[in-house]
Amino acid sequence: MWAVLAAVALGTVGLLFAGGLFGGATGDSNPVASGGMNPVAEAYSFAVNHPEILRNMPCYCGCAASGHQNNEECFVDSRLDDGTVVLNPHGGA
Repeated sequence: MWAVLAAVALGTVGLLFAGGLFGGATGDSNPVASGGMNPVAEAYSFAVNHPEILRNMPCYCGCAASGHQNNEECFVDSRLDDGTVVLNPHGGA
């Protein structure tokens, strides 16, 4: 089951970074699918709710120079003691 979830997460993140979820290949100016959730918001929501998956996924977007050690760090800067999640804007780039 974890392998399937990881594959789905990796595919989603890969499409996000490749521009596939934004309609870049077709020139579509509307990044939100009809009736769907904004793909960037969906990716951040996944990162906030499934850190155990993204922590086990290396990042291939070139952000290692920023000190990122895994894919979660592209989306989440920190998790505070009170449960607040501080997001990193890099994941939406």
